[in-house]
Parts: sequence; structure tokens; C-alpha cells
Amino acid sequence: MTATCTGPVPTGRRRVLVVLGPDHADERDDARLLSTGAALGEVHAAVVGRGDGFAGTAGTNGTAGTNGTDGDPEAAAQRAGRYGAGTVHVLPDGCTALADLVRTIDATTVLLADRAANGEVAALLAHRLGAGLVVGAVRVDAGPDGRPVALRRSFSGAWTVRVEVTRRVAVVTVVPRAGDPVPAPDAVPARVCRHDGTPVAGSDDRAGWRLVERTAVAVRERPPLGVAPVVVVGGRGTGGDFGPLEDLADALGGAVGASGVAVTEGWSDPATLIGQSGLTVAPRVLVAAGVSGAVHHTNGFTAAGTVIAVNSDPEAPIFEVADLGIVGDLAEVLPRATAAIRRRRG
Repeated sequence: MTATCTGPVPTGRRRVLVVLGPDHADERDDARLLSTGAALGEVHAAVVGRGDGFAGTAGTNGTAGTNGTDGDPEAAAQRAGRYGAGTVHVLPDGCTALADLVRTIDATTVLLADRAANGEVAALLAHRLGAGLVVGAVRVDAGPDGRPVALRRSFSGAWTVRVEVTRRVAVVTVVPRAGDPVPAPDAVPARVCRHDGTPVAGSDDRAGWRLVERTAVAVRERPPLGVAPVVVVGGRGTGGDFGPLEDLADALGGAVGASGVAVTEGWSDPATLIGQSGLTVAPRVLVAAGVSGAVHHTNGFTAAGTVIAVNSDPEAPIFEVADLGIVGDLAEVLPRATAAIRRRRG
């Protein structure tokens, strides 16, 4: 893979590659990742498919999705430079392009946002690099030897697990909204490197892969579940009626998630599943409506800021993890809350 670069060549410490998020992602999450990377070493940022901002989305089957190639990488470089990135790499479509870049710049840490699609990319990238993989970190620090040390929450947040990667390269996904972005002192725009996509020797881009079908997904007005500031989650207690939850989420500018029971019953799309078998979310506010509070579900939102539970059973385990509990029928409580919010907001 050959590259054309502009700007001064950065020098210094261990190299960290930060894979920036899709167009619709919260730019503050990219800033958080860049700040985390800056504490670990010399930061290189990667945008996949275009460069008109924090762009580049992870697709299915371990490939990085493309959004065209007509962006403005210099704008991305200016923004990334504010948070410590010395170089922005504009890559073509393909997970192998990321693996080639890691080898080319000799990066020892790769950071990605912990989103569903990025999980596939991170796993395939770690496999191709022979790297250690950490998923769902809430914090990443430098260890005594400079290697990354990740913190993960387990058992509904009761335990904080410290994970050290012993392989030379570590691939880490970081929970969105984990930490605060810290502008770099004396920040300057990053240099830009455009890569032509020519595989390096030994690469196997698309080897064994064949595009079978492409399905267009309707664009929703709600924010993506993985980065939404407010999430309303429904479980068995909804009886399959997610209408009150959707109305509340829309009033709050949030997204709608589901427990395993709701997904198994076909009441909600599998992409909305929150928990050990689904997404891990960290919204500022999470409303759990008709959710029992099983540990495999609550594990998916241990990093939420405030948890509000609505359940008709006063003994439901969800109240043990909630900051605020309302014992009542969600079909009555949620519409009243929605109406009050809309009145207050005019």
C-alpha cells in the first residue's frame, strides 16, 4: 500500500492508530478516542472511504464501509489535530487496508469505538495482525512499560477488570462516551496521507469473500442506539407494545432498545438488543420499561449515567440497579411522562 502525504513527519513514542467513526456518529466520541490515544503514544487517525470529517464506517463481514471518496481530508486533519493526532490516513474500503496500515506505521495499539459493526472489524483485524483483542473497555491507560492497560466492567458493574495485552499489538474497542475529550496543548493540523489501496506483500484483501447481497437500510430520525444520549429500553412488561417507549424516546431525542425477551418474541429488531449478547451502551439517561433486570441484560448498560426503572413489580431486580424507580403500569406512566416533557419543551 503506497501513500502520498502532506505536512511534517511526526516523531516520537509508540504509535497508536485511532479508527474514526461514521458520519452520523457523535464527533465527541472520536475526540474521546483521540484523547485516549494521545495518552498512549503518537496518534495516527484513519478515515475509511472518505475524509470530510470524522468519517469511515465499519460494515459487515469484517470490511470497512465506504462513503465515497470526495471528502475533504484536510478538514478531518484540522479537527483530529486538535486532540493530538499527528497524521490522518485516508484509506480505501477494506479491513485489510487497516491491517496494512498498522504494519506500515508500526502501530502497537489500535482503538475503535465499541459499536456492533466495529466488533466485527476489531475481531478480524486482531486475527490478521495476530494481536490481542479487548472489547468494551471503559478506560485505557498506559502501563509501566508503555503497553495499554484496559479497564472493563463485569457482573453488572460489580467488578472492574484490568486487562493487559501481552501480544505486541493490542486492538481495543472503547465504549462510547467513556471519558472526556481533552484538547491537545499546542495543537496543530495533522498531516494527511492518502493511501491508494495497493495491498502490501502477503495481504489477502477480500480473499475468500464474495458480495452476495446488498440491502438498503432506511435512515431513521432517531440517533444510533450505540451513541444516543438517551435510551428507552423495553422488556417483557411491554407485552409487545413499544409505542409508548418510542413516543418517549422521540420526546427526549433518544433511541429505543430491547431486552432479550422482547427480541426473542419478535417485538423488536435484533439490532436493538442490549446486553451480553447485544450492544453495550453508555447513555446519559436510560429508561428501563417493563424490564426485569436480569444480569445478562443489565450488563449492557453498566456505564449509563442515570438509570430510571418503570415496572409494576416492586420486587423486580431492575430496581436494585436503578437510580430512580417507579412502581406502576408503563402503559400509564410513560405517556404521562411524554406529555409532561412535550409541554415543558413547548
